[in-house]
Amino acid sequence: MSLFGVDIAKVDQAVASLFATPAPVAKPSRSKRQRLEAESLAAAAEDEDDLELSEEVEEQEEETNQVSKDSKKRKKRAAQLDEDDDEEDAAAEDRYLQKLLDEESKSKKKKSKKEKKSAKQEEVAAEVEEAVEDKSDGSDSDDSEDEQDSDSKDVKLFDATGAAMVHESLLDDKDQLDKAKRTIFIGNLANNVISSKTEYGKLKKHFAQYGKIESIRFRSVAFSEMLPRKVAFIKHKLHEKRHAVNAYIVFETEDAARKSLAANSTVLLDRHIRVDSVAHPAKQDAKRSVFIGNLDFEAEEEQLWEHFSKVGDVEYVRIVRDSKTNVGKGFAYVQFKDSMYVAKALLLNDTKMGTRKLRVTRARNIPAKTTARPLAKPTARVLDPDTKASLNRTKKVVGKAERAKISSYLEGERSSVGGPVSLKSGVRKKSEKKPRIRARSTAFKKNLKEGKPTPGKAAEGQKKKTGAEKK
Repeated sequence: MSLFGVDIAKVDQAVASLFATPAPVAKPSRSKRQRLEAESLAAAAEDEDDLELSEEVEEQEEETNQVSKDSKKRKKRAAQLDEDDDEEDAAAEDRYLQKLLDEESKSKKKKSKKEKKSAKQEEVAAEVEEAVEDKSDGSDSDDSEDEQDSDSKDVKLFDATGAAMVHESLLDDKDQLDKAKRTIFIGNLANNVISSKTEYGKLKKHFAQYGKIESIRFRSVAFSEMLPRKVAFIKHKLHEKRHAVNAYIVFETEDAARKSLAANSTVLLDRHIRVDSVAHPAKQDAKRSVFIGNLDFEAEEEQLWEHFSKVGDVEYVRIVRDSKTNVGKGFAYVQFKDSMYVAKALLLNDTKMGTRKLRVTRARNIPAKTTARPLAKPTARVLDPDTKASLNRTKKVVGKAERAKISSYLEGERSSVGGPVSLKSGVRKKSEKKPRIRARSTAFKKNLKEGKPTPGKAAEGQKKKTGAEKK
């Protein structure tokens, strides 16, 4: 017997009995102890589930609390940032408004100053007009002169010696000439006289032996930064590769300036200085000078002194420099105290000074460029129509020479009634003579080329024939 294709003999009898009986299956009875254990296990499982659920709930609550806290912090931060931005915007607006107020106040001050100046100018102009009227009337002239003297005294400034100080631009030509006579030029001076007080004192002491010094000015200073010259001079922003400057010293007397010229080619602050007068500068003597070419742009005068002092006594060295950058242009002049040293100096041609070979030649006196005065252009003369008509009629009457003279004035255009007539001055251009070309000459050349008898030879042959027939 089989059940669902399985042999019943091989099935457990307890299991087979369940399927054999049609009655319902009875629930197996459990002991009391087993029931208690099952209940305790179920209760423990429920407790564990409850604990797990409670822990999950607590974790979820903590997460929600943390999220809410974070969101609150973010909101607070955002609010603080907004407040800071608002404060910054407000501060920026305050600054901008304050700037506008300051600009308005400055403009008002400027306007008030301009108004005051204009009022003063008007007052001065009115006073001048009154003074002129008074002078013209001849009344109160002494009072006006006294007022002008008092005003001029108030304006004048005085130096330490008590002399009146006047700006150079206000000096007369006579005063400027007098100052130039008291001024000397010093070249190849060490640039540390600007930054060092001790070196400046040495310079002043060196020239104070010739007379009392009124002022010292420095020129041809090369600066390291692109600043205004006054600012760079005050901050001592000097160029590292330029170690020489020029100076002007003004003495109180002309005699002191003349005596100081003896300091030319002497050594001061380890440099050979060049001293010359401003009013009467020494002219360059080409017979005692040489021209130096192919010179390094950063070369200095002292290097040339050392290079050419082996030849003879050098009077001065002058490197031609750019007026704005104070950089050399690549050539210089060396003048000796005697012309016999020039021949020796020429032997130094193609010798090296630094990294370059020098080109040494004799110096030449280049004549000053004189601008030729342009020739005056012929002025066109305008004649009225009647005058031109009379000239045209005159041409028919006068001879050949007079006609040529009249035609040199008249233009070759037909005049119009009422219009201006322009005349040209000068001689008419002679037309070029062209050879005359006639049919006879062209035929003669053509016959020569083709080998035919020319008209002249044919005529001669015809004459011979007629002569023979007559005989």
